[in-house]
Amino acid sequence: MTGEKAASIFNDKLTAETIITNLTAYLQTPLEPETVQLYIDTHDIAKVVQNQRSILELYRLDIAKYAEKSDKLKIKAIFDSIPAQLNEKNRRFKLNSINASARHIRYEDSFNWLADAGVALPCYNVTEPQASLQLSS
Repeated sequence: MTGEKAASIFNDKLTAETIITNLTAYLQTPLEPETVQLYIDTHDIAKVVQNQRSILELYRLDIAKYAEKSDKLKIKAIFDSIPAQLNEKNRRFKLNSINASARHIRYEDSFNWLADAGVALPCYNVTEPQASLQLSS
């Protein structure tokens, strides 16, 4: 949305500029409460990015501490490749980008570990969009 279009909607250029500025900041700020508060307090995107990186490092340390020894490397590989893969045009995770010979059966527990830990949220493809059975009862 351009500044002129927003100004015509809100009939006030200052209000429109404020909304666009705040929306841009919101979209650039990850939704961790600590990171949002840091941005509110400082309005410094560099500090926000540094804080986000430290949170990601804490996730990596948790993987090293809590994951089974046999799965640690696979979990870290998946975790580290998620942002780059979802940034691609297809927005899907391709297992063979981690390892050309990778098969889902060998990585299934690693994906489940990330999902169970709340670090990654799975999104499943469906062939037909329909309400779940629970909604129809």
